Amino acid sequence: MLLKQIEYFVVLAEEKSFTETGYKFNVSQSAISQQLQALEDELGVSLISRQQKKFKLTEAGEYFYNKGKTILAMLENLKKQTADIGKNNDLILNLGFLNSYFGEQLNKAIAKFLKIYSELEINVFSGTHETIYELLKNGDVALALSDQRRAFSEEYENQFALESYYAIYVREDIYNDTEMLEIERALKLPFIIIAKLEEQQTERNYFNDLLDGNNSYVFVNNLEEAKLLVDAGRGQLLIDGIFNNTKNSCRIIKLIKNGKEIKKRYCVFWKKNKANYYIEELAKLLIEEF
Repeated sequence: MLLKQIEYFVVLAEEKSFTETGYKFNVSQSAISQQLQALEDELGVSLISRQQKKFKLTEAGEYFYNKGKTILAMLENLKKQTADIGKNNDLILNLGFLNSYFGEQLNKAIAKFLKIYSELEINVFSGTHETIYELLKNGDVALALSDQRRAFSEEYENQFALESYYAIYVREDIYNDTEMLEIERALKLPFIIIAKLEEQQTERNYFNDLLDGNNSYVFVNNLEEAKLLVDAGRGQLLIDGIFNNTKNSCRIIKLIKNGKEIKKRYCVFWKKNKANYYIEELAKLLIEEF
C-alpha cells in the first residue's frame, strides 16, 4: 500500500468526484481509478459502491477514510516537528512556573526529561500567574506550570495536573493547635506573598477576591525572605497543600471558607500552534509527577 493511494482515496471521499480528485493531484481521472482499484485489490474489499455516474463509500470505505485522514494528519505533524527540530542546532526549551509553587514535582520531571533528551537546554522562569501568562502569550516560554485563574482557551493546550488547597505557613505559636482555620479568623498577621513590585497590585486584587476581604499583605522577592518574616512572627506565608519546606518552629494550617477548602488547581499550558515533541514530552512527565 502506497501513501499516495491513501492520499488519493481521502481526497476522493471528500470531493466525491474522480475528475476533481485528478485535478487536485494533477493526474488523470483514469490514474485515480487505477490507484483505487489497486488499493481495493490489496485490501480485498470494496471501498466505494458505484451507482451509475455517482458513488458512495462502503462501510469499509468509511472506516478507511477516517483512519486514513488521521494517518495523514499524523504524518504532516511528524514532518513539521522533524523540520522544527532540524532547524534548531542549539535546542532550548523555556519553561515558566508559578513562584508560589514549592513542590518537588517540577525538578523531578526536568531531571527525568534531561536524562532522556540530553541534547536540550532548559531555561526556567518564575513569576506570578499573570507574569507567566504574559510570558507564554508572547512566546517567551514554551511551557508553563501555573494555577488556573481564567477560563481555558482554545488557543492553548490546558492539561490538568493537580487539585490542591490554600493554606498558611506560620510560626507554631500563632494559632495554638488548630489544623484548619476559617479565613475570617486568619487575620492576626498579614499574608506574605512572593511578587515583584509591578506584580503586587494584581496579586492583591486577586487574593482579596479569593479570600473575601480587604486583607493586609506583605510582599517579598523570594521564599527565603518569606521564611525570615514567618520566623520573626511578622507574617503568615500563603501557600498550598504541596508545600513541603517546613521547619520545626513552624507549621502548615489549612485555610477554609464556610467550612470548605479553598481550592487551587495546577495546570500545564502550552500554545497549540507552537507545540512540538519536546514540549509534549516534558508536559507528560510533569503530569505524571503530579
